Amino acid sequence: ADREVLGDYLDREGRCILTRHHHFVLFNVYTPNDGPWSRALPLKMRFLEALRQAMQRERALGRRVILAGDLNIQRRHLDCHWKRRMVDVTTLMRLTPPQHPKTTTTTTETDDDANATTMSPQELFEEARRFLQDGGWEKVRSALSQRQFRKCKVKASSQNRSIEKWRVVVKGADGKDVFLGRPFESEGQAKGAYDDYSVTERTVASNEGDGGGLENVKYIARPPNQIRVDQLAECVRVITGKKWSEALLREISEHHSIPRSSPCCLQWMNSIMRVDKMVDSFAALRPHARGRYTC
Repeated sequence: ADREVLGDYLDREGRCILTRHHHFVLFNVYTPNDGPWSRALPLKMRFLEALRQAMQRERALGRRVILAGDLNIQRRHLDCHWKRRMVDVTTLMRLTPPQHPKTTTTTTETDDDANATTMSPQELFEEARRFLQDGGWEKVRSALSQRQFRKCKVKASSQNRSIEKWRVVVKGADGKDVFLGRPFESEGQAKGAYDDYSVTERTVASNEGDGGGLENVKYIARPPNQIRVDQLAECVRVITGKKWSEALLREISEHHSIPRSSPCCLQWMNSIMRVDKMVDSFAALRPHARGRYTC
C-alpha cells in the first residue's frame, strides 16, 4: 500500500491510499468536504485534481483503475432524500410545464384551498411557477435577505433542562416575527454556514502561496437563488401564507431538482466520467436507487 500518492501536503492526512494488484490498481480515498461556508472547497478541488492526475498516470502505464471510498460529491439529485434536494428557483421560473405522463391528486379538506378542483402534479407545478414569477419568489428572497438570528432557550427533553440555541427569524405573512426551521447549534450555522436559508451567491477564493498550484482561482460554491425543496416550501408558507402540497413538492423534487454539490465538484465528476471514461458503478447497476447521499 502507498499513501504518498497525491504529493506533499495532500498526503499528510492519509486520505488517499493506493494498492496495486495483478490486473488493476485501487485508489481508496476520503475526499475533504466543503466545510462551513465552503471554506475548504479550494483544498477539496486541489485534492480532486491531484487524484485525477494520479489516476491518469496509472492508466497511461496500461493499468486499470478502480476508485473507491467517499468523494463527498452528490452527483445525481437521486442521491439525496427528496425533501433535501436543491432547486434553482431562477431556472424553475423559466421552465415550461413538464411533459411526463399525467397523474392526478385529490384536494382534501386539509389543503390550503378546500374548494379547489382536483389538479395533477403538473398543473400544481405550473400554478406554483406562476406564483413565483408573479412576485412570490421576490417576497421570499427579500425576507431572507433581511432575516435575523436570535439566541433562544430551547428545552432539551432528554436532559430535562433548557439550553441555548440559535434561530432564524423572518417577517411572516402577517408581519410578525416567525422562526424558520429547527434550532441551530451555533450562530454560524443559523447564518447559513451549510446553506440553510441562504439564497445569495457564495464564492470562495483559493489560498495564495499554499503550494497547491491553483492560486488566484475563485470557485462558485453555491450559485444564487438555490435552496432546498423543503426550505423553499417552508419559506413560501411562512413568508407569503401560501401552502404547497406534498404532491407539488414531490413533483418539483423528482423532475426539477439538482444535486447539492458545488458546480466545480460536479464538473470534476463529469470530467472523469466523460473524458476519462470512468463509470459510476453504483448508479450503473442500480439506476433507480435513491438516497446514496455521496459517492
